[in-house]
Amino acid sequence: QAKTGDAAQTLQVGTPISETVAGGKFVYFQLPADIYDEELTISVTVLGHGDPDLFVATNNSKPTRHNKTWASQTLKSDSVTIPHTDPSACKVSPCTYYIGVTGFRDTDFSIVASYSKPISLTPSQPQTASVSTGGIRYFEMVVSKGHDDLTISLQSLEGSQDMYIAAYKSSEKSPKLPESKYDGITKWSKSWYSSVKQVVIKESD
Repeated sequence: QAKTGDAAQTLQVGTPISETVAGGKFVYFQLPADIYDEELTISVTVLGHGDPDLFVATNNSKPTRHNKTWASQTLKSDSVTIPHTDPSACKVSPCTYYIGVTGFRDTDFSIVASYSKPISLTPSQPQTASVSTGGIRYFEMVVSKGHDDLTISLQSLEGSQDMYIAAYKSSEKSPKLPESKYDGITKWSKSWYSSVKQVVIKESD
């Protein structure tokens, strides 16, 4: 049964909640912040049918399309990543992230929140990591101008993952992070099913 109501459910980091929202209505969640030096990712994954949209705020307990700080309204599943350097991110306790999920029609979805510092990559050194369903795990690598062609490989140990890559200047203090190949930030991506995905970034790119 599609749900609507004002009572907010409390999210626990790393624990997905499955829910249904009635078309045009909102279901609300809250996430008390307890980590302040890592990026926070909140993801909604469509389950079966519908198209959930995601709205997040710290200064409004019922965020909507017109009253939110962060939002993701792409087709099907959505994800919001909040860098700890974002001026609106929680800095001290007590502080709570308020989350609203809606759909144009009845929508089944799961929602999960996760913290993660970007994992630093070293050339030619494999790095193992995991990511929850619908979540995002970030990696970073510093390269110098005029670098050789760079190959980034993703090997799946279990499940299926997509890879999105963006480039930033070192002077950018709080860049928007890649979330999909349609986000306007991603420059390179691999998103079809295969056990090994590779992206080659040419020195001339």
